Amino acid sequence: EVSEDSVSLKAQVRFHSAEREPIELYYTFFGAEEGHVDDTADAFAAACLIKSMRVDEPLEIVSPISNRLHVMLPRIRDIYHTWWPALFKRVPIRTVPRSELPAAPRKTTATFFSGGVDSFYSLLKHHEEGVAAGRPLTYLVFMRGVETPIETTVGVEESEDWVRSVADELGVKTIFGITNVRTHVMSNWEKFDHGSALASIGLCLSPVIGHMCIPSAFSYAHQVPHGSSPLVDEMFSNEQMFIFHDGSEVTRPEKVAS
Repeated sequence: EVSEDSVSLKAQVRFHSAEREPIELYYTFFGAEEGHVDDTADAFAAACLIKSMRVDEPLEIVSPISNRLHVMLPRIRDIYHTWWPALFKRVPIRTVPRSELPAAPRKTTATFFSGGVDSFYSLLKHHEEGVAAGRPLTYLVFMRGVETPIETTVGVEESEDWVRSVADELGVKTIFGITNVRTHVMSNWEKFDHGSALASIGLCLSPVIGHMCIPSAFSYAHQVPHGSSPLVDEMFSNEQMFIFHDGSEVTRPEKVAS
């Protein structure tokens, strides 16, 4: 849906169980133009996989998705089931890969930015080194309904003003938006879900961003089953966007010290 000041991507999600009401998931990006937001089901594939496993229902997506995601979703499922076999079931995945050739990735790079230690480290590292994934850092992405569920979010305008001031100081652009994926499909944001949620947001922006950074929570020396990891996050990439998990080369204290 395109309005004067935003572009929204929406999907109707139905459960196999009649006891569960359908939900409408959405991603809205403020100031975006038509063509800046991907209109495929890739984002919803990333958002709904972990939820499907948690409620033990098959994941079925009618619209064709990225061939890469089509291949990788079962691998992500198997990793989650291996990590938490009692919580995440090895459900069937029924998707159809797109047959048309994908567009070439954009030569732009973005990072998710919450203002915390991890996101500040990735921002400053790539800004100071001048390149991120071989390309200049172009955007900061800040979404409402991510760090805090929409229904409990307060002071978001002040946060966005602060993010904008940080971006202006460093000479990068900003992308702001809102989504309800945390409210409806996430069960434990920190432990299980935030990598897939951020990946789903990134995939929405694949028409304008070629590389999307998810700041790390742990170092490579301390990899544990977790909702965001270098093992899983990058599997959510499609042909237009490479999603990279960033910052695991150092520990949290080293990030603060730097």
